[in-house]
Amino acid sequence: MSTVQELLSRKAFTDVMGVTPDTPLAEAATTLRDRRIGILVVRNADGDMIGVFSERDLVRAVAVRADEVVSLTVGDMLTDRVETCTYSDDLRDVVQRMGRGGFRHMPVMENGKLIGIVSISDIFRYLMDHAPQQRLDAFQSYYCT
Repeated sequence: MSTVQELLSRKAFTDVMGVTPDTPLAEAATTLRDRRIGILVVRNADGDMIGVFSERDLVRAVAVRADEVVSLTVGDMLTDRVETCTYSDDLRDVVQRMGRGGFRHMPVMENGKLIGIVSISDIFRYLMDHAPQQRLDAFQSYYCT
């Protein structure tokens, strides 16, 4: 099976969008919409990843705290327990971890540094183009675990 490094080396857009915990939710939502992405990395003042803010976090904010959503910041609603992967991780393992965890994006870390984000869509496109024999097995493991 292919590795995260192989996928990222072929991925056209590897820039990771980041925000700070004090970013207003409306600004984060605008960034998600304008960039057509599903996740933002939340960084502290030192630039270290402290969590992620996803479309699901935005929906949760509206559903749980609708009356105060205009005054909320990313820090109020971020996901701070983030599962990550590395360059050398097998894509099949990454897909299985995403399926078990119920998330669609995974930050890629090397030597304590964030180097990219892998999405389930990235993996699907990669497998369709580069590993057609393995694509069904990988996605069955995602949806059937």
